[in-house]
Amino acid sequence: MLKKSPLIPKKAGQLLNYETWDAHTSEEHKWEFYDGKPFNPHNTYEAERLMIALTYYCGLNRLVELLPGQSKEELFKLLKSEMEDK
Repeated sequence: MLKKSPLIPKKAGQLLNYETWDAHTSEEHKWEFYDGKPFNPHNTYEAERLMIALTYYCGLNRLVELLPGQSKEELFKLLKSEMEDK
């Protein structure tokens, strides 16, 4: 069984190192990785579509359950700011 991810998502995206990317992807299907960025760094379309598909699959509730407390705080601030701007 895989252990829980130690990654803490932040407001802005963060580069990955190869070992972290390797530990977070399937043994059978290794995905592209360029200088800290998954997939093609000049076209984020593929990564963004995968992110939406995985979130769609697991649901926003599960995504929030998986986020570390620090990330939840940042997400709350972002959502609050977004709602105030509308």
